[in-house]
Amino acid sequence: MKRLQKTALIILRVLLVLLFLITLPYYNTLCYDFPEPRSFSGRYWYNPYENLPQHALKANLHAHARAWGGLTNGKHAPEEMFHSYEQQGYQIALLTDYLQVTAQVKEQTHYFPAYEHGINLQRVHLNVFGNDKVQYFSYPHFFTASQKQQLINTLNKGAKFISINHPSMSSAFTEKDMQRLCNYRLLEVQTGFAMSVQLWDAALTAGKPVFLLCNDDAHAADFGNFRFWNMIFSGDAGIDSVAQALLAGRHYGVFANWGTIANVPVLQPEVSVLGDALEFNCGVQFDSIKVIGDGGKCIGSFYNTNALFCTLSKDVSYARIALYNAAYTVYLNPVMRYHGGDFFASYNRQPVVNRLETALAKTIVLSFHLACIFTFLKLRRKK
Repeated sequence: MKRLQKTALIILRVLLVLLFLITLPYYNTLCYDFPEPRSFSGRYWYNPYENLPQHALKANLHAHARAWGGLTNGKHAPEEMFHSYEQQGYQIALLTDYLQVTAQVKEQTHYFPAYEHGINLQRVHLNVFGNDKVQYFSYPHFFTASQKQQLINTLNKGAKFISINHPSMSSAFTEKDMQRLCNYRLLEVQTGFAMSVQLWDAALTAGKPVFLLCNDDAHAADFGNFRFWNMIFSGDAGIDSVAQALLAGRHYGVFANWGTIANVPVLQPEVSVLGDALEFNCGVQFDSIKVIGDGGKCIGSFYNTNALFCTLSKDVSYARIALYNAAYTVYLNPVMRYHGGDFFASYNRQPVVNRLETALAKTIVLSFHLACIFTFLKLRRKK
């Protein structure tokens, strides 16, 4: 009996030490006052598809090779992953291994540094592009909206752009998060692991100018690849040109059914907004085309056509187009209302650090640690 009690005491002490260590990062917590959600408004429309280049680059911006000795579930070497995408006609295929920038290999012509940030139980993951210096700062679990915002702000430093990955996976991000978070512009709406269209609409409804990404998030060269991709209207495949196109929304996302990838044509979307009338033409017939507005509500449906004309009422703050065929689906970025001038500057509403709440949060962590130390010392005295 005494041996059992002694073993239990040792286990309790070890658990206290682990709790102490894994909660140390929470001393870095910043608490924010977020701006109230406010829909897009104004008489003008921001249209990301105005004056597009003639050619688009096929890109997958999220995939994994074997890294960290195989601990992160990548199955194949970087060379194999790159080659598999080049065989499928991708002009850009990035490896975003966890907390590791994968070096360029001979077969990869169009390359820029990228990695996935996020080793945590809640699966709060973001991709960082254009920064070859990895940021390791994070929390192990239990992210508040403020801590997610803090992570976004931290990862933005030194990066060309970042994206929030598979936000609906494991409920890592909520609709309320999407209504509050700022300082990012790309959201992974569709992968093989999670569909997050509802969260995208939550962000747009709250007046956040956020654009979509569709990525494989592949972990092997031979399974699950090539079904999700982006067509980016960029002047070239260099990071500056690609970043400019993505951050302006000059791209669209595709996800295809198994075995239908070769049958997906490249689109040259023609989108215009005259007054409050949305017009679209792409030259390819779809089984159905839907116009989606605030709250994810369908405000127009069109069938067996390659074009549409849809009047947007005054209470529609944004409108995005979704195109459906039996074999594949295409999502376009939204047109959004604004009052003129610099569109992005007009919606650049940043959260402000709440110093009192931040001090209170740090005090709570300190109190928890003091309790851990007191309990540990008390258990040591027991025999």
